[in-house]
Amino acid sequence: DQASLVKQILKQGHMEDQGMSPRAILSAISLLKNRGIPVEEALDRAENPVDLLVARVYRAYEGAKRKNNALD
Repeated sequence: DQASLVKQILKQGHMEDQGMSPRAILSAISLLKNRGIPVEEALDRAENPVDLLVARVYRAYEGAKRKNNALD
């Protein structure tokens, strides 16, 4: 489950107290993907703490998917 993976990423990265729910982060990641914005570009474009949180989780999320040979 995607939300469980994001929860795990937040916990492992000590980012769980940033004020965004896993579902909200997944929505933001989905928006980035729909706009064709890759992880590194999302990191470069991050203009505030929320953008940076989403970009960091996006990077970890994509890495975890690759590691597990999973798709969205």
